[in-house]
Amino acid sequence: MTSYSLPLYVLAPLAIMLGSRATTQTASAQDIKQTPLYGRIKAALDAVPAIDTHDHLRPFAEIPGRHHTPDGTGITLWSIWATSYFPGLHTLTPWAEGMTFEQWWDKAQHDFDHARATSFYRYLLPAFRDLYGVDFDTITPEQARRLNDQIFANYQDDAWLLKVVAERANIELMLIDPYWARLKFERAWPFAVQVLNVNTLIQASHPDRFLNPLDSPYVWARRAGLPTDSFEDYLALAEPKRALASRHLQPNSPNAA
Repeated sequence: MTSYSLPLYVLAPLAIMLGSRATTQTASAQDIKQTPLYGRIKAALDAVPAIDTHDHLRPFAEIPGRHHTPDGTGITLWSIWATSYFPGLHTLTPWAEGMTFEQWWDKAQHDFDHARATSFYRYLLPAFRDLYGVDFDTITPEQARRLNDQIFANYQDDAWLLKVVAERANIELMLIDPYWARLKFERAWPFAVQVLNVNTLIQASHPDRFLNPLDSPYVWARRAGLPTDSFEDYLALAEPKRALASRHLQPNSPNAA
C-alpha cells in the first residue's frame, strides 16, 4: 500500500487555520465588546476629534426628503432611504399622499430583499444600529414603526443633528461642498467649513448655461459690482471669490452660524 505525505506548504496553513479556529471557539465564550479592554480602547478612539473632509449637509430648513404624513410634514424612514444612494440601484416604494406608515412599510419592507449585499444598502446600517439600536437586516414591523417615529421626532429641529455630528461623531470640522448653491457662500452649521466649488467657474462659457442663479458666476459678479465684459474680467473673478470664501467661511469667522 502506497502512503502519501502532504508537503509543508500545504500543512502549515492548514495547521494555522485549525489552531485559529480552536482559539476563536475558546474566546467566543466572552463577547470582546463587553470587556474592560475594549471599553478603554473605544473610549480613547471616540475621544479623538474628527475632520469630515467631504460632505453635503444643507442648512436644516433645506434638508430634502420632507413630505406630508398623517402626523404632519417631516422627515421619515422613507425620507432617509429616498435621499440616500439606494434608489440609484433599487426601487423604493413611494410614500403616497395620505398613506400611513403601516401602508407604506407593508410594501416597502420587501424593497430591500435583493439588496442586502450592496453597499448602497449596507452603508446606512451602522447609523440605524448606533443611533437607534436597530438591526435593519432583521427589523420587525413594530421596530420599523418605532424607528420611523423616532426619526420624525428627531428632525423637528436641528438639535439632533448638532448632537450627532458634534458629540456622537465628535466631528470638529466638516468640509461641506454646496453643490446645490455653489456661490451662495453660506455657513449654516458651527462646525462647517464650506469649500469653494469651482465646477461652474470652469463651465461658464455663457450666462445662459446656468439655470440656478446661485451657481452663476455672472450673477455673482453682478451682485459684487464686478465686470464680466472680457475673458480677462472673467479670470479676475477667481481672486475675489477666493478671498471672499477665505474671509467668510473660516470656522472662527463672524459669519459662523
